Amino acid sequence: MKALDLCLKVFIILHLCSGFSMATKLVEVLPVDNECLMLHWQDGYIEYNWDDTTSGSCNGWDYFNTETWSLCPDKDQYIEYGKPLKKLAVQQPISYTLISIEDDNYIDTGKNPGAVFRKSKVWEASFDENKPSMHHWIYLMMPTALQRGKSYTLYISPETNTDQSEYTFVFDEFNLESPAIKISNIGYETTAPQKCADVYLWMGDGGERDFSRFDGSAWYLYDTQSGKKSYSGTLQLHMTNRAEPKFGKDFTGADVWECDFSSFKRSGKYRLVVEGIGCSPPFTIGENLFEEAFKVAMQGMFYQRMGCDAKPAGGFPRARRPLFKQGVEPAGFKVEISNKEMVTGENPDDRNWY
Repeated sequence: MKALDLCLKVFIILHLCSGFSMATKLVEVLPVDNECLMLHWQDGYIEYNWDDTTSGSCNGWDYFNTETWSLCPDKDQYIEYGKPLKKLAVQQPISYTLISIEDDNYIDTGKNPGAVFRKSKVWEASFDENKPSMHHWIYLMMPTALQRGKSYTLYISPETNTDQSEYTFVFDEFNLESPAIKISNIGYETTAPQKCADVYLWMGDGGERDFSRFDGSAWYLYDTQSGKKSYSGTLQLHMTNRAEPKFGKDFTGADVWECDFSSFKRSGKYRLVVEGIGCSPPFTIGENLFEEAFKVAMQGMFYQRMGCDAKPAGGFPRARRPLFKQGVEPAGFKVEISNKEMVTGENPDDRNWY
């Protein structure tokens, strides 16, 4: 009877969710930890139309000169995937059912999350159309911890406007990335005196994710080439959330936990795996990892911030024009220094404040 009930419920959900088209895009489903799932949706994207071959043909527009950008219409365009995410429906626990035929806690008719939280932000925007591309992160607080190696299927109500009604995954900390694990995207130098990764997450209207129950949990540096654990440690509280003295704001919005592998000096490609939470994206421990990032940053500062009288060899990257030199180019240009702290405005969405 249990198997029959499960099959019946799955049939009903699939029937309700059939015919999905032109809806917000489900990008990924990842574990924050074994009791919290994160769903990431994207309503649309911006298509940028920077075509060098048409330079000078748009009413005299020249991409070298920022002052003539307005002469060329339709430089960018907002492309929607379909109906945007329905925010009221997406925050209802009944909109989600997690089922597993391997985990006894979810084997009968599945379970709904005990609570749902949301974090949304503008990812990019079309300047010409004045339309934002919105991304949404939904956090499902599950009533029972997921078990390593067990398969689960998440069913999502069509009322949310999602393009994907079901998602199946195996909970495995060694393969599923957790957004709570923060590593250096560039990598780590083998001789660096400090090599650390942080664990924390702010969940929008759900506030910070409390990782205190993982205090002392084991973590590993997992060699992605050999498939073996190369180093281990335990998760430790690094800092409770607090306001930065200079700005009066807490920029993480959460307590920060730490994995310290400063004494590890073996080059290679690794993932950081925290038991009960998940793993990081792959990263490198090696030599001269900051060289390329430094070169790119300096090129950007030179060409885009300062401008350049002569075009660089090969014509790329594009040098900003005019140079914005005070009293020189453009004529009458004046540099004004603001005494306002940009990050401490009362309402960061109110551009008039600036």
